[in-house]
Amino acid sequence: MWDTLENRKQTVAETLKKIQQRCHPLLVGYGGSIAYGLDTPESDIDIRGIFLNSPEEWIGLHPETEQLRLNDSDTVLYGLRKGIKLLLNGNPNVIELLGLLPEHILFCSGEGKMILDNANIFLSQKAASTFGAFAVNLRRQIQKQANEGKTDAKTLSKEMAHLIRVYAMGSEMLEDRRVTTYRAFEHNLLMDIRAGNYLDTHQVPTADYEHLLGNYMDAFNTAMTRTCLPAEPDWEKANAMTMEIVKAYL
Repeated sequence: MWDTLENRKQTVAETLKKIQQRCHPLLVGYGGSIAYGLDTPESDIDIRGIFLNSPEEWIGLHPETEQLRLNDSDTVLYGLRKGIKLLLNGNPNVIELLGLLPEHILFCSGEGKMILDNANIFLSQKAASTFGAFAVNLRRQIQKQANEGKTDAKTLSKEMAHLIRVYAMGSEMLEDRRVTTYRAFEHNLLMDIRAGNYLDTHQVPTADYEHLLGNYMDAFNTAMTRTCLPAEPDWEKANAMTMEIVKAYL
């Protein structure tokens, strides 16, 4: 475990150095299993973030860079305008940046803190459709893999755990108006699922898993009917914040 943590620190330090060489980062943090608290020593190091485009892209003729991906790692950063739009639309892979544990935030500028401090302006009922659609696609993928036997048990179990996580995170967002990326409450259950304890001898989800999934789906549907989130995020405040960040940089 010590070697794993040391290797992770080294990889992250090297990745952050590359990011700073290629762009002006505002907010960078872990994504994927590490962010959710579902990582194992074999887990990939996923990194997500938002960067500020260059002045030439804002007021010049240079085309806007919407996304930056480092080829040698699972690292994806979005330009400020693109990132803000994804947050406003409740994109599950981006909005989780707003709910990271402090120790999972790898870099945060003053402007990045501004985004985190205003997390509430991004939350809306759009999360019901985005998280719901994300979960449906993942569920179909799991069913297809289980039926066709085209994946190994480890991959299938990981996706089964993430499906429960998506429903739990979405329900909490809709009912409690907050983003909690690290799933402490469901941690032991999710790790049991990931360990393969909810696969039968034929390597397909057990009846217990299907029952569990049904409960989480019901909770998500109930949260959609109870939510006090606004129908739309606060586009006006998000726009004003974006302009403030850009003006300060220019």
